[in-house]
Parts: sequence; C-alpha cells; structure tokens
Amino acid sequence: MRDGTVQSSDPIVGRCSGSLSCSMTSGWSGAVAPCGAVGQWVTVCQPLTCQPQTVPRAQTCR
Repeated sequence: MRDGTVQSSDPIVGRCSGSLSCSMTSGWSGAVAPCGAVGQWVTVCQPLTCQPQTVPRAQTCR
C-alpha cells in the first residue's frame, strides 16, 4: 500500500521475443491482472516458435 492505495504485487507484463534466440520476461500475458483477479502468467517460451506458455495465477495486492 502506498499513500493509502492498494497496489498489484506483480505489475509486470511478460513476453517472449526473438526468433532463433528466444528471450523471455516472466509476467502477465497481455495485460497486468488487477488485484484479486486470475490471469495468465508467462512461464516459458517454446524453443522453435518463441510462443509463450502460460499458467493461471492470481494477482496479489499490497
């Protein structure tokens, strides 16, 4: 909590980028999930296609 407001604990958008050498940033797929909501979290990138694999994850708040 900052200044009396609730904030998302993980405000990071994840992604996979590149072609031959795929790099990954762990985070929310698409947009950051709001506090208390379940969204898709990028966990790994497919080696040949560089497509993200996601798992459901609940956004915590602080």
